[in-house]
Amino acid sequence: MARAAQLQLVRSAGKEAAAHGVRVNGIAPNFIENPSYFPPETTDDPEFQDSLRREVPAQRLGRGEEAASAMWWLASDHASYVFGAIIPTDGGWTL
Repeated sequence: MARAAQLQLVRSAGKEAAAHGVRVNGIAPNFIENPSYFPPETTDDPEFQDSLRREVPAQRLGRGEEAASAMWWLASDHASYVFGAIIPTDGGWTL
């Protein structure tokens, strides 16, 4: 429920702010390597790796740089006509 609210907030804020030249976009990261979320001892565990292969189409955890790249792109001039978009950075999990 909270994720749906966040998605709708970005979409509606993006639509409202567009008339003022302000871009509101977001990313939806999931399964990103992060020691506070996936401690190193779990990511080295073969059983954990197998569970990721079953759950995540990319069959691995994402790297922080991969999520950051999506943020940088949205903030760049390359995305100057993008308003109210959500980019999932989750290895294909939401597909």
